[in-house]
Amino acid sequence: MRTAGKRRTDLAALLEHLDLHDTTLVGLSTGGGEVSRYVGRHGTGRVAQIVLASAVPPFMLQTADNPDGIPVEAFDSSAQPT
Repeated sequence: MRTAGKRRTDLAALLEHLDLHDTTLVGLSTGGGEVSRYVGRHGTGRVAQIVLASAVPPFMLQTADNPDGIPVEAFDSSAQPT
């Protein structure tokens, strides 16, 4: 059985192995949680955008009781037009 941690590690390894940049990650249903976890752990260095379709993402905001979450500044900057 693949755990969430293993899936996001596999995704990181694949993006690195293929040397992909400016990638669009699409997560459908629980895949949205995987995309969210990937970005939370590995950042957006290889990712241009994410698409969460009918997603079941985890709680993503970094808080005192969720220290592995994404800092609020990342949400604020992602909402800015490019």
